[in-house]
Formats: sequence, C-alpha cells, structure tokens
Amino acid sequence: VYKRQAPEGCVGVDDALSGVAAARAAGMTVAAVGFAFGAGAGDWNLKSLGELLERCPGAEREDKA
Repeated sequence: VYKRQAPEGCVGVDDALSGVAAARAAGMTVAAVGFAFGAGAGDWNLKSLGELLERCPGAEREDKA
C-alpha cells in the first residue's frame, strides 16, 4: 500500500548498514534487523520483525478498498 507520508512519519527497516544510513539520511526512524541489529546501528534495534509490529500497532493490518 502506497501512501504519501513525510519521512519523519515513516520507519525504514534494513539489515544492511548502508540501508540504515540511507533511511537515516532521508529523515526516517530506523529499525535495524540482522547484521545492522548486531552492530546496534538503528534507532530501534530489533531481533525480529515481530518486534516491529509491537512498536507499530496496526501495521499488520492492511486496509483494502
């Protein structure tokens, strides 16, 4: 689902340090998983994507029109 949203209202999720850096440069909150998690590179360092759903309630529901 594509929605226009300011970067400040978005979360970038990546496992690569370059992806974390790109999301941060765009002004997003960064959720790091995998290798980037191990490096402690994110604003949110997550062991699993399930933790992302805990931080973003309602994200698992996709509205279909």
